[in-house]
Amino acid sequence: MSAAFQIFLAGHKRFVTEHTTLMYHQIYCWRSGKYQDLVEDREHMDHLNKQIEDYVIGRTKLKLEDISLIRERKQDTYFTAKEAVELGMADKILCR
Repeated sequence: MSAAFQIFLAGHKRFVTEHTTLMYHQIYCWRSGKYQDLVEDREHMDHLNKQIEDYVIGRTKLKLEDISLIRERKQDTYFTAKEAVELGMADKILCR
């Protein structure tokens, strides 16, 4: 669901139905290894995280503060169709 959110945001026109649910959360990584491996992975994860957060901010009405709260809560965040339109994630709710 979270990867689909980023793909969905790539759309030129973004439509949802009344039963749509979108989900966003901080990036996830599970890594083990030597100390230097972890240091390098952390640098890469920081870079990826910034790219994704900038992308979401640029394609929605979410602000950095909103994204920071999602990251700090460490939980999946779900958006209804109405919220998706209000937050600029979707352009319109399609009716049947």
